[in-house]
Amino acid sequence: MGKIKEDKKLILDTKSADKEHDSDLIEDSFVGGSCSEEEMRLKFERYGWGQER
Repeated sequence: MGKIKEDKKLILDTKSADKEHDSDLIEDSFVGGSCSEEEMRLKFERYGWGQER
């Protein structure tokens, strides 16, 4: 989570936290499922899967 100080305001940037949360939800939905990590990367790489968070 990033933060930006602007005058007397502190602005929190939750974009990275949101992406991590979404990724965790997707991973949890595949627990015990039929896809390996490599198959997940191939199927979802266009959505940023497998990139560093």
